[in-house]
Amino acid sequence: MSLSVLLFTIGLILILSAPISFVLWFNIRRTGLLLAAGADLVIGLLLVGGTTASIASRVRPSPPPLTQTLEDGITYRREIRDDPRPLVIHIVSIDLTTAQVDFLVTPPELTGEYHVYAETTCDFIVEHGAFLAINADTFQPFTARGPYFSYPQTGDPVRMTGINASEGTRYAGLDDKGMLNITRDNQVTFSAHPQQGDLYNAVSGPLIVEDGEPRTDRQDELDPRTAAGIAGETLLLVVIDGRQPGYSAGMTLPELAALFVELGAEYAINLDGGGSTTLAVADESSERGCRTLNTPVDAGLIGSMRPVGNHLGVILEE
Repeated sequence: MSLSVLLFTIGLILILSAPISFVLWFNIRRTGLLLAAGADLVIGLLLVGGTTASIASRVRPSPPPLTQTLEDGITYRREIRDDPRPLVIHIVSIDLTTAQVDFLVTPPELTGEYHVYAETTCDFIVEHGAFLAINADTFQPFTARGPYFSYPQTGDPVRMTGINASEGTRYAGLDDKGMLNITRDNQVTFSAHPQQGDLYNAVSGPLIVEDGEPRTDRQDELDPRTAAGIAGETLLLVVIDGRQPGYSAGMTLPELAALFVELGAEYAINLDGGGSTTLAVADESSERGCRTLNTPVDAGLIGSMRPVGNHLGVILEE
């Protein structure tokens, strides 16, 4: 083989492999996956006919049940259930009478059509010095085109679909969703049809428990879920892992409502779920300063946090 032919062949190989290299680089930049998930991704790309769905379908053992005091008045519980299907349930209980905490909803950053820049839950925790956070309201625009090309990416502008407020500043619109409002002195109220009024830290979602009774009969498909409720003087933040067959398949809305009733909740709202569902806590030992307590699945990738519109965060008082 002549030198010119050899150089031409090498150049052709580099040109043809460029899209694959870009896809791998883009995914690593976008998701910051754990090494295990990254290895699954590479294998899935190399296998003939491999898809990202095969990553989420990888069956792995359930984690052990766990009850842990995170801070005074803040307890984390992980429940493992097999009935009616494999479920991994995460419950954060915040005793509002003893926990020395403040709350924060993502502040508005934009005016006009869009309200905030999308970010992951860990990014929110690090940016605002929060101790713990969950994803909150639904947002637009959103486009899911696999793990590589979807909107939003971190830093992309989005608008919130429900009523929201951050430390007294209201943003987004008034609609027919339910609402959770936490006042400056940590009084928690829920409303099925919020009206204009004083709001401090507020997020929106359908009310699924009212006066201790399930309020929804909507038969949704199984999905990861994020929700919040109140049981006496205890704020409940609940996350259900899903879309992970054999590990945790997710819940319907009626099942989620029944879980809150089981937990003694008088009121509860459903927040943004699916690939948005994330519960994370600050962790100084982690390179990124944060770790997830649940296992999020964005675009079929286990462990991948989706950049979302806003969050409800817990901040420890100094």
